[in-house]
Amino acid sequence: MHYDISCAFYVFELLLCAGSYYVYDNPAALQDVMISELTINTGQFAMFYSLYSWPNVILCFIGGFLIDRVFGVRWGAIIFGGIVTVGQVMCKMDATYLLAQVIKVYTVIEE
Repeated sequence: MHYDISCAFYVFELLLCAGSYYVYDNPAALQDVMISELTINTGQFAMFYSLYSWPNVILCFIGGFLIDRVFGVRWGAIIFGGIVTVGQVMCKMDATYLLAQVIKVYTVIEE
């Protein structure tokens, strides 16, 4: 029984890591599309990718300091989980708002 739970845990951990790397490197997969659609060169795309990547490196140190010295592990997990949740809700609301605007424009055009 314990062996089954351990295997399931390792499978989920593997999927989490693979998903994290996929999402983190997603702009690299879109390089050709972004260069052609945004009419930028490779150097500008590299600068964009660097600006996208470096905050993730720096924020690890800031978050680690806050968890170790200020909040503690339990409150840090609650606070940072809440921040992530608020960010996801904001993105969802923005996407829903934009979709509603597109539907409004489409219905006006159809009339």
